[in-house]
Amino acid sequence: PPVQPPTQTPEPQEYIRYKVKYGDTLWSIAKDFCGNPYMYKRIAEENHLESPERLISGTVLIIPVEKH
Repeated sequence: PPVQPPTQTPEPQEYIRYKVKYGDTLWSIAKDFCGNPYMYKRIAEENHLESPERLISGTVLIIPVEKH
């Protein structure tokens, strides 16, 4: 039988919790915590946000970050 390469299991994702402050946007949060503002889509998905352009102060978000 052919030799199969070992399967790589993905690194577990780490998350941080962040409480939204007045004036925050997903863009700014993604830029600050992920280093990439385009990660705003992933943050919206992870938090099941129906209207990601409307964040409410006091909402706690989980933000995926790279494991170091």
